[in-house]
Amino acid sequence: MRFGVFTSMGMQTWAGVLDLWKHLEATGWDAACVTDHFMPNTPEKEGAMLESWSTLSALAALVPRMRVGTIVLGNTYRHPTVVAKMAAQVDKNAPAGADTRSWRY
Repeated sequence: MRFGVFTSMGMQTWAGVLDLWKHLEATGWDAACVTDHFMPNTPEKEGAMLESWSTLSALAALVPRMRVGTIVLGNTYRHPTVVAKMAAQVDKNAPAGADTRSWRY
């Protein structure tokens, strides 16, 4: 059995997400994913929001044992060709690989 977790990018800091993912890797989690949203999923739709693909690319290189991915993909605002290029780069950054099962159009 494998275990994974997703991290919201809303109301987070880079340092906080990195610390969490390093903890997840150190405690044996197999995979971690981020959310792909431009604004927090709150009634106000206001607040800090980390950009998912930039964050995922950096995390992929810093937690080499875990597979990484997104739990959703905003296909209404991300062109498929650009997504393919971003996914290829994340996969190169991730020694354990990128999980593309949620990246369907």
